[in-house]
Amino acid sequence: MFKNTIFGPYLNIPKCNFQGQITKCLLLLEEFTIVTGLKCKGNVANFSYPKSTLSRLLQRYFPDSTA
Repeated sequence: MFKNTIFGPYLNIPKCNFQGQITKCLLLLEEFTIVTGLKCKGNVANFSYPKSTLSRLLQRYFPDSTA
């Protein structure tokens, strides 16, 4: 009976190992970048602090850190 509905052709689609969680995470990252305006893709080296500059977050909450 289901085969005769408009969704019937979908029964003939071969099995696919689709990881929906990965897609959801990628979409959440895209939404996060749109909402915050932060740059979240590209060259990873562009996101790190220079060795000469300490993060204010690290200075405030981890003053004994040697990072």
